Amino acid sequence: MFDDKGDPIKLNDVKRQIRADPPDINCLPGYGKDPRTVDKLLDGTYMTCDDLHVWLAPFEKGKEHYIEIDFREVKTLSMIRIWNYNKSRIHSYRGVRDLCIQLDDKTIFMGEISKANGSIKGAEQYCEYIMFTHNEGIISKIEREDWLNKLPKNEPVAELNMTTERPKTGTRRFEESDLRQINEFLNQQEIPLTVGGRPLTMAKLAK
Repeated sequence: MFDDKGDPIKLNDVKRQIRADPPDINCLPGYGKDPRTVDKLLDGTYMTCDDLHVWLAPFEKGKEHYIEIDFREVKTLSMIRIWNYNKSRIHSYRGVRDLCIQLDDKTIFMGEISKANGSIKGAEQYCEYIMFTHNEGIISKIEREDWLNKLPKNEPVAELNMTTERPKTGTRRFEESDLRQINEFLNQQEIPLTVGGRPLTMAKLAK
């Protein structure tokens, strides 16, 4: 999330300022210590396939799932960038599709967002940008200072952690059984292996 100066919005106490319903898969029988809790959405590591930096909650068809963020002070949003669930290519189908964002109970975005590609390589082409401003100064600052725009081009990208508190994590390696499961799944589906990047999505702006 970015503010009206084009700077990333940082929460002082992530675990207390973000909650979800259902919270995570630890509410299911047989779980209890799964690391994929909702605070991982804002832990500073976004380009990742690592269980330590993603969120997963139970899915029930027809039921809405909620994430609530409390800024604890007045904030102005200029952009939100969403990285969908990206553990692996087959597990990327667990990600969010239809999304509604509300600010102080007012809907500011409603629509479909991009599915992740299930890999670190090329992941930046699949994150969703939702803009809340036309201000060229703010947009230029984001383009100039955003860590994602500073990545080396056409080079392998390791998993990135943009905080100073936590060390970088290595890219998760697939086990042979994972790859076999993915190949079997894709052979049964009429799904293209590559998808073009998504354009910027404009949010609902107040007149």
